Amino acid sequence: MNYDPQKISGVSSGFPYAEIPARIPEDVLRGYAKELRKRCERLTKRWGAERNAEWMVRSYLALRRMISAATLLSSARATRKGKRKPPTSDQVFDGLLEAARACILLLPDQPWDRGGLARHPHERVFQVARDSVREIDRLQGAWMAKTLEGAMAYRRMSLLRAAGEGEGGPQQPRLRSDPSTPAARFLCELTQWRSEVLGRVLGERLEPPIGWDFAVLGSAASPSAMGEAILDDGDARRIGGLMGVVPHPEDVWTLLKERLGDDAAGLLPEAGAAGAETDDWPVFPLR
Repeated sequence: MNYDPQKISGVSSGFPYAEIPARIPEDVLRGYAKELRKRCERLTKRWGAERNAEWMVRSYLALRRMISAATLLSSARATRKGKRKPPTSDQVFDGLLEAARACILLLPDQPWDRGGLARHPHERVFQVARDSVREIDRLQGAWMAKTLEGAMAYRRMSLLRAAGEGEGGPQQPRLRSDPSTPAARFLCELTQWRSEVLGRVLGERLEPPIGWDFAVLGSAASPSAMGEAILDDGDARRIGGLMGVVPHPEDVWTLLKERLGDDAAGLLPEAGAAGAETDDWPVFPLR
């Protein structure tokens, strides 16, 4: 299979797709695009300043999760011998989880629930992400389910051993990056592609100015009964900046590459952090 998913979304984002065209037949993706468009169009029927702000927050959070996944699953800094360290098992798990969190944030049927969507436990996140892949293609859904179930089994064993309940049993298997990295990349590509479809629908059906409900942004940047704040001060400032330059959310790649400007640097790993000194970004191409 060799096709460009952007021709199906209708948005020329310039994103370098790899996993989607390799795994999903073009006619299958076209069929799913029609259903996804219908869901996005239903969203626009009650689209106002509050929903506009909610989906900008969701889009930004999805972007941040994708960058986090890329950082966690990229090669670590070179050792003194010039070799790259592979990600640890914990980094692989966390990278998969971040990619899955990005994926569910841009599903039109998943309610925001005042930020509860961004706080789901990992079991729920993996379940929703798995089902969203299975809906497109059952074969790839089975592959995704196997990958995510392996990650959850690793985490269960980690928690048992941390509690002293797994000692004396079989040695805990290592969670490898080679099967996990393509799965994370696939989830990130789905997130980007869905954001293209949503952005196209919004551009076609909304009539600016729509405005922004800044209370949504303020709520996400404040602790609540459900947990800690979803956004820090830097996140809130960047989202506020985006709200000043676009009338509604756009695809996440465009937000990163064209809209955030100098603020994009604040989302990338700092110098000296794991992954910061590599050009190898197998999950989400940051540079």
